[in-house]
Order: sequence, then C-alpha cells, then structure tokens
Amino acid sequence: MSEKEKKIITYLLSFFFFFIMVHLFIVPNLENSVSSQFSYYSILRKNFFETKSKNLNLKSELTKWEEVPKELEVIKKDYLFSNSIDNIRITLKRISSHAGIPLSEIHYNYEDLSDEITKIQVNFNVKAPYATLRRFIGEIENEPRFIILKSINLLSTSSDIVNARISIFIYSRKEK
Repeated sequence: MSEKEKKIITYLLSFFFFFIMVHLFIVPNLENSVSSQFSYYSILRKNFFETKSKNLNLKSELTKWEEVPKELEVIKKDYLFSNSIDNIRITLKRISSHAGIPLSEIHYNYEDLSDEITKIQVNFNVKAPYATLRRFIGEIENEPRFIILKSINLLSTSSDIVNARISIFIYSRKEK
C-alpha cells in the first residue's frame, strides 16, 4: 500500500471512529436533551396559558370591582332614606294608612354603621285584625327603600284582633 492510501485509510478509520463515538455518547444525550427541552417547553406553554387565563379572570374581576362605587352611589341615592326623621315618619304613616293599621308607642334607636349610613331601629305597637296585619307586612316588603322587618312579638290575641310589638330596621344615608 502506498503512503497516500495509508493516509486515506487512517482518515477514514478516524472519521469512522469519530462517527461511532458521536453516535454512542453524544447523540443519545442530545436526544435526551431535546426531549427534556420539549418537555420543558410544554410545561412553559401550559403555564403561559394558565397564567393568561388567570389574568383574564382577574381583569374581569377588576372590572366588576371598579363598578362597585357607582353601584354604591345608586344604592345610597335610590334605596336609602335621607337622614331626615320626618321623611321616615311620613313613610311609616303612608304604609300604615295603606294597610289601614294605626301605629302606637313608636320608639327610634339610631346606630351609625359608617360615616355615611345609619341604621334606625323602629319599634311600635299595632292592634288590628290578622288580615290587616298581613297587609301591613306586605306594604313593608313592597317598599322600594331598605326597610327590614326584624321581629313581630305577639302580645295578645283575641278572636280576630292581634296585639303585637313590631321591630323594623330602616337604613338612611347621612347628608354631607
């Protein structure tokens, strides 16, 4: 064999040896590396979409909370009584007149719930037929502003007349 042929065979054997070594040691690691990179990419992609979904939910929630001050203003304006006892008395008189029931021994207790809202507990006695008392309760329930029927304590009853102590809560806004 000539020197040139020996060199060519040496180069071929070296290349072959290098090729085998690469396939034995590097390619499996590359495959594992590619596989692990793909897995990592899949995890990142999943986390990205979960985070994006949470972000959309939080934006939606934030939009709802941004509306709260407007809704509170509507509630204060439309559903709370003005902080005038005369206004509350007129409303109670109107409700009792519609129901045909007289109120007696009316007592008011005030409790400040915040700087803007007061809860007024109104206690009074009624003496009327059962049907009239039911009509009065219906009038309270149909009042568009906040009147909460707290309790009805029966003091006495006769054949058709009910004597009761009623307690209601009325919510009013404080005027600034």
